[in-house]
Amino acid sequence: MSTPVPADAGPLLKTFKRLPLDIARAEDVVVHDVEGRKYLDFYAGHAVASTGHCHPRVVRAIQDQAAKLIFYSNVAGLRLRDEAAALLVSKAPPGFAQALFANSGAEANENALKMAPRHTGRSAVVAME
Repeated sequence: MSTPVPADAGPLLKTFKRLPLDIARAEDVVVHDVEGRKYLDFYAGHAVASTGHCHPRVVRAIQDQAAKLIFYSNVAGLRLRDEAAALLVSKAPPGFAQALFANSGAEANENALKMAPRHTGRSAVVAME
């Protein structure tokens, strides 16, 4: 039996306690709310905004890439992805010869659990939270 959803809950599932902010736009290290107030942003968006918001070089690179190809799965070759992996591996410590690009922490953990037996030769994995 499912729990009824309150009528005032809205369409977005509430999975996190939300800040009392309604962000409208951002630039560099500042976010602006819908009322026009400015806030210094210490969050960096799950590490996807480490260069700040709307950095011109990042915006240009995204626009250039989006005009060519927005996304394609790992099931097909993609030269740009191969070049990014090679650059990442070249900067890694010795012993790290390959990279895996994941969409989320859950996907990264899932793949780590799949790869552990292969690389350790063991038949079981213990995972804890």
